Amino acid sequence: YFYWQDRLVINLSANFPQLFLITLLNTLFATSCCQLIVTFIRQHTVYSRVAALVGTLTGFLVATYMPLGVLSHGMQRLVKLFPGSYIAAAYRQVLMKDFVNNDFPRAIRQQLIDFLGIRLTIHQHLLNLNDELTLVIVGIMASLILLIAIDHLKYRQN
Repeated sequence: YFYWQDRLVINLSANFPQLFLITLLNTLFATSCCQLIVTFIRQHTVYSRVAALVGTLTGFLVATYMPLGVLSHGMQRLVKLFPGSYIAAAYRQVLMKDFVNNDFPRAIRQQLIDFLGIRLTIHQHLLNLNDELTLVIVGIMASLILLIAIDHLKYRQN
């Protein structure tokens, strides 16, 4: 579809190791976050309602539904607090690297990268792929530590 529509070719053989790592980290992060949420839910109806809310909220928090550049500065800061946005930026960075570098003039390239959220900035520092994945790993570790602490407290109460 992408080739027929836009003449876009995604070279999976060159990007496979990076995409596999990002997918693995995404899976670990999503699993740990979902487990944290599910820990506090006791009823199936509540679970289905929370699942719908979390799914929609996640789409907004990773700037899936609208480009990052459209959001206000406050909302952009909120998006950057969520580790899932770094996963989305890592996917964008790997999959759109050739497209951005080859099809856009240098004069507007950085504006496009900022507007679409291909690379995120923290305190005027433009993050590279390693920075983004490091932040995701920190988020995964924090959620796992929190999950272990909650399970330990529940075990002690019983």
